Amino acid sequence: MPEPTIEELIQSLDQLKAYSARLKEEVLKVGQKLRMPQDKVNAAIENNNELINISKVIKKLSNEIKRKECGL
Repeated sequence: MPEPTIEELIQSLDQLKAYSARLKEEVLKVGQKLRMPQDKVNAAIENNNELINISKVIKKLSNEIKRKECGL
């Protein structure tokens, strides 16, 4: 399987960032509907396994893009 291009990596990165933002927004909306204290909503976002995994992948993709841009 061929290596992904920088453009493909950037597109994937953008999509993951958008998904992460939508997921955070959804958690905020649910917290507001349930009238949860803001600190509990923030804790729910920080401890959300899916958001944690997405963040890790975003970091890996960012590093891969930087590596490719440097020609490594």
